[in-house]
Amino acid sequence: MYIDPQKCYNCQAEEDIQQHHVVPKSRGGTATLPLCGKCHRLGAHGMKSYSGDHSRLTREGQARARARGWVPGTKHLAEARETSKQTRKRKAHRAALRVTHEYFGLLIAHADERQRTSEKKVWFTKHGTFQKGEQVSKLQSKSARGTSYTRLTLHQAHERAFEAIEEGEKRELVGKYLFGDRAPDITLNQTFSLDRDLINSLKKCITILDETRRGYEP
Repeated sequence: MYIDPQKCYNCQAEEDIQQHHVVPKSRGGTATLPLCGKCHRLGAHGMKSYSGDHSRLTREGQARARARGWVPGTKHLAEARETSKQTRKRKAHRAALRVTHEYFGLLIAHADERQRTSEKKVWFTKHGTFQKGEQVSKLQSKSARGTSYTRLTLHQAHERAFEAIEEGEKRELVGKYLFGDRAPDITLNQTFSLDRDLINSLKKCITILDETRRGYEP
């Protein structure tokens, strides 16, 4: 849709046209919308009166932004963006650790059932998936964006959870039961089938995930 930069977007006036930042400049906004001074002050900013002084409007807006911690200049904006990026990353790690914890809970329940029924079927498909079509539907956890998991996004969450754990034996243990042993001739099925104390091994993984997640809490 074409927007005439010489006319007020709201009332079509052609005098005293000002550029209203849809997202405040103090938050990194750059997109603007042409508004007349009256619509800009009374409508967009909710002021009670309009003096026609655009400079005053700018000064007042900057004063309110400074009170919230805004510092003029691109450095502040870059820092704000970096902080936002880090916040999103931490949120994604928390979600990944949470759903991976739940996934290990499903593995434990399945291992317990196999022991009770003496089931001999292989644990995983040839693609390395643990009945994902059936099991993914059981997951209650949501992604950082609030969406349900698919087989693909669950695998991505496992990788993110693995990345969040500090390097060392704990990380290797969780990785072993998510992706298989590092030894090239040992498959994920064999990793599970050869472990005589599988349920306790999986419980250790859950403990590691919980410890790591606490470090990502706000």
